[in-house]
Amino acid sequence: MNKALLIMLLLTLSGCATPYEHPRYPILDWEKMTSEKKSIVGYWEGLTYEGKKIFYYFGSDGNCLWTVDKTSTRGRYEITESENCYYLLITDFSTKNLKDFAFYGMFKLKGNEMMFYGVPVKSTWATSGYPKSFSARSLLLKRKQIPELKSPS
Repeated sequence: MNKALLIMLLLTLSGCATPYEHPRYPILDWEKMTSEKKSIVGYWEGLTYEGKKIFYYFGSDGNCLWTVDKTSTRGRYEITESENCYYLLITDFSTKNLKDFAFYGMFKLKGNEMMFYGVPVKSTWATSGYPKSFSARSLLLKRKQIPELKSPS
């Protein structure tokens, strides 16, 4: 993976997405709402800040696949439930340049939509933990209705 691609993937991992101005769910509305109690398992899609397609697949076994503009990496994820949102930790990336990184994110679910924001952190750096709120760089992902996929191994 070349350096430019790594930078693009890291920016995407950090939630650099088009500022969300959806007429039904502005960011402040997402901040105030409590997430629906649904599973993240499945296939999700959206757009990056640069307008590139981004896809996530979360398997029921804790494996995930993350694709940005036809470049993919695999990892392992864990979810922690809080009072009004979920926290997501992705580790064990398959891509060599991301092996030393962890991704700390937060998300809320409403219907077939997910508001998602997070930051990559180098494993050796001190971390303040999960984000405390969404950002104008949050991603709006939509659940893609496809047959159950075999989880990446």
